[in-house]
This record gives sequence, C-alpha cells and structure tokens, in this order.
Amino acid sequence: DGSPLLTLSTGSFAWRRDLAAWAALADGPFSGSTYASALVHPPIAGGGGGEGPAAAAARLASMPSERQRLVTTAHIEHRVAAAAALGDGQEYSRWLRLYAQCLAQPPADQARVEELCSELLGPLALAPADSGVGGDGGWDAQVAGLSKRELLRGSVLPALATNR
Repeated sequence: DGSPLLTLSTGSFAWRRDLAAWAALADGPFSGSTYASALVHPPIAGGGGGEGPAAAAARLASMPSERQRLVTTAHIEHRVAAAAALGDGQEYSRWLRLYAQCLAQPPADQARVEELCSELLGPLALAPADSGVGGDGGWDAQVAGLSKRELLRGSVLPALATNR
C-alpha cells in the first residue's frame, strides 16, 4: 500500500497511517514464543542477541508453560497485526488460523475467541452507506484484501473446532 518500511539493528517497522505510529514487524520481544524464528539473531548493540537454535530451544524448555503460552499468544497477535499492516493476505490468513488454534487450546480463552469472531463477523445486518459501517471508523468487511467473513468461515471456525 506504499507505507514506508524502516529496518534498524533493533528491528523492522512499518508506518501505520490509521494509528499514526510505527508498528514493529520483527520477532525480537517474542523470543519465548513457540513460533519465534529459529534463525540465528545478530547481537543487538548494548547486549543480548546472538542466540542460536540450540540456545533458543534450551530457553524455551526452561520457560514455565503458562508464560510461554502468553508470549506465544502475544507473538501471534503481533504477526496478525503486522500482516494486516503490510496488506499480506496469505500471511494474515496463516497467522489468523494459528491464532484461533492457540486460543482454542485448553484452557480456552473464551473472551478473545468471542472478540475475534465478532470482529470477523461484523454487524449481522449491513447498514446503509451513510451510517459509517465500512466507512471511516466503522466495520470494514475486508482485511489485507480478504473477506473477514470468509476468513471466519474458512480458517477460524475450523481451527476452533479441532480442539473441541
């Protein structure tokens, strides 16, 4: 969509016009996530980094499971938002399906599942064009070039149903 991208030694960022802010695109803060990159990360100036796959695996194994679940959920939410910011429908769909699977794992996060389904379903009856739905500040039926309702039907609901 023509948004500027910025890559620094501390991470990669995309400008989000709707937020009037830079959105992080990299995995740095989510190194405890199940889905964190296994690639060797270069050291970050001032400390940290430089960790290879074996060290990352050892760190994950020593992390309490509830903490790992929270970090993984936050990481997936971040990847969904990054894919939406970049307008990458394929990545958005992939991470959204993983997010639904993550939320459905026992103990299921019912509030987040309901929030996700509501956002994708949108209003049950589409309002007239002048009501704001689909316009400024209203519900938009598409994200990253994909229909939200198709994502709900084809990716999210099947992912939620696999853990029941």
